[in-house]
Amino acid sequence: MFCTRSGKAHVQEAVGPERERLWRAVIGPHHTEAYLDTFLAFERAGRTWARWHWPAFWATLCWLLYRRLWWAAVGYLLLILLALLGAGFVAGFVVALTGTDPGWVLPLTIGLSAALLFVWPARWAHAVLYAHYRRHLDPSVQPFMDMDSRVAHLAELGGTRAAPAAVVAVAGLVVLAFVLAQA
Repeated sequence: MFCTRSGKAHVQEAVGPERERLWRAVIGPHHTEAYLDTFLAFERAGRTWARWHWPAFWATLCWLLYRRLWWAAVGYLLLILLALLGAGFVAGFVVALTGTDPGWVLPLTIGLSAALLFVWPARWAHAVLYAHYRRHLDPSVQPFMDMDSRVAHLAELGGTRAAPAAVVAVAGLVVLAFVLAQA
């Protein structure tokens, strides 16, 4: 099979019962069937595509931590910082250039940035999670392991962790309460 974008040949593993067992192990026990259907469709097609993911829309950072996407969570935090800085810069530029009232420009640019920070992750969450898990499924990573050892190893690497997401959720509620108390 050839990649339609790069033209390079790539090997596509058959999506059989053993591969499905590996996917189940790395996905973990929560919402396995929904993710499994999506990931197997990606496997069969040999590519990913954008599709909507509600948890990544409503609680992006918590979802990233819950699914153990640590580096993606760090990247998302940096993206938030860049979006806020960019919104402030764009708002200042628009006010300086047009002389308009700054009272509406900054909320508008922050609102557009927030829309991007919620919509983009929700559209690409499945593809990001698929790519993350697929790296663990690569047989060259564990060529010495038998099937049961691979399944156990993948179960440790993948799955979910509620504690980091819960800490972030509680911290977010504390910050929200503090902001509301100041208003």
